[in-house]
Amino acid sequence: MENKTIRVALFYDNRVGHLKQTDGILNELSKLKKTKVVKVEKIVPSLKNDIKDIFKYIFTLLTNRGSSKEIDIIIGTGAHTHIPMLILKKKMGGRIVTCMTPNFPVKYFIDICFIPEQKNPPKRKNIFTTIGAPNLCTFRKDKDISKGLILIGGEDKSHIWDSFYVLKKVEKIVKKEKDVHWSIASSRRTPKECIALFQELASKISNVTFFKSEDTEKEWLEKKYAECLKVWITSDSNSMTYEAITAGCSVGVIFIKWKKKNNSFKRSLDYLTKKGYIVNFDDWDKDSKMPKGFELNESKRCAETILKVLTYNE
Repeated sequence: MENKTIRVALFYDNRVGHLKQTDGILNELSKLKKTKVVKVEKIVPSLKNDIKDIFKYIFTLLTNRGSSKEIDIIIGTGAHTHIPMLILKKKMGGRIVTCMTPNFPVKYFIDICFIPEQKNPPKRKNIFTTIGAPNLCTFRKDKDISKGLILIGGEDKSHIWDSFYVLKKVEKIVKKEKDVHWSIASSRRTPKECIALFQELASKISNVTFFKSEDTEKEWLEKKYAECLKVWITSDSNSMTYEAITAGCSVGVIFIKWKKKNNSFKRSLDYLTKKGYIVNFDDWDKDSKMPKGFELNESKRCAETILKVLTYNE
C-alpha cells in the first residue's frame, strides 16, 4: 500500500454540491497518496435512467462472475450515482464511497458512507460521521479584515422565502460594518425581484458590490472564502455554511422561516450554533460578536478514513 498508486473512478450527477464533495475528497486523497483517475462518469438523473441502471445491475450480477480489480476506489454522491457505482464495482472492483445515506437496500452494499453526525446516522460498519459535508475549501488564516462576503439563497421546498426580510437583515449588516467592503452574491435559486433589490442596495451604499451567480467564474466563491474574514449566509445555503467554516471564516447566518420546524437544515444549524461554529443574526444584532475561525477539514478526514479502510482490507 505504501508505494501503490490508488486507482480512482469518479461519478457525478448534476448537483454542484455533490461534485464539490467528491472532488474535495479526491484532492485530499491525492495529497496523502499517489492517485490516478482512471474513469469519470457523468450521470443524467431521471427515473428512466434509474430503471435502466437497475436492470443493468441485475444483468451484471447474473453474467459477471468476478471483478477484474482494476479500480481501488469509486467515489460519487447522489442517489442516482449509486447503482452505476455498484455496476462498476462488480465489473472492475474497488470500494464505493459516498457522502450520504443511500436508499434501501443499496445502503447495505456501499462500502463507506460519510454522513454528518448531526443527522444521527445509525451505527453500522460502513458509516463514518463527519461535521457537515466535505468540500473543496482549505483553511486560510491570513484573511483581509476589510473584506466581507454575503451569500443569498432563494426559493426552495424547505422554507418560505421573503426577499424583503433578507434585504433588511443584510442592509443592517452592511450599514453597521461600514469599514468592511461587502461582496453580495446571489444563487441560482434567488428570485429575480430579490436580485433587483440587492442591485438597488449596491447602487446606494458605497461599501457594497453585488454579483449575480451566473456572472461569477467557476472558483469565484472559493477565492472569496480565502480572502474574506467575515461571511454571512442565509440559512437555506447549508453547504456554503460548511465551506465558509472550512475556509476559516467567521460565519454568521441569517435564519429564514422553515416549513417544517425540525428539518435537516435546522438541525444542522442548531448543531453548529451550539458548537460555536456560527452565530445567529439575532444574537449578533445584540452584541456584534462573531465566532472565531475554526480549522475544519472534513475532506482530509474522509481521505484518511478511506486509506485506513483500504489498508485494513488488503
